[in-house]
Amino acid sequence: NFSLGLQGNYIFGKIDNSIINQALDAELATKYQAITNVKGYSLVGGFQYKSKINEKINLHLGGSFELENDTDTTGKEYLYSVSLGTTESSRDTILNISNEGVIRSPLKSSVGIGLGENNKWMAEIDYSFQNPLMLMGSTFENASKIAYHKYTKFALGGFFIPKFNSIASY
Repeated sequence: NFSLGLQGNYIFGKIDNSIINQALDAELATKYQAITNVKGYSLVGGFQYKSKINEKINLHLGGSFELENDTDTTGKEYLYSVSLGTTESSRDTILNISNEGVIRSPLKSSVGIGLGENNKWMAEIDYSFQNPLMLMGSTFENASKIAYHKYTKFALGGFFIPKFNSIASY
């Protein structure tokens, strides 16, 4: 009646943000572009315990814990003049810098409790919490407007199955 689980994740991707600003009746526009590559790992562990309250009703207790992890970031920032016609062509490069950083994600914990009857119904409540993400390194030096706070989530849910073995209807 007790189960344990472990999940590993590989986090990767590319974030490409750009802004173009062009004054009215101007030939050239200014473009800011930030390209960031992210990669890292995370590990999640979980458990579930199931017990009978009576002959029909089961009690389910569970939880999961995503361990603290670091996601590395590397990227480039550009600022340049562009000519906007049928295609965008760059002219003068004003800024071209490389950067790197780390997104530290602290321990995230979730716990839940549920009551239900096998193949019939279930009602559950969950609670999750995590301290704020931390941004470190040159990637985030100009991100002073970014602020993370503690994460808290309550969830309530359930299901009801009128005929669990019906082939023709729900």
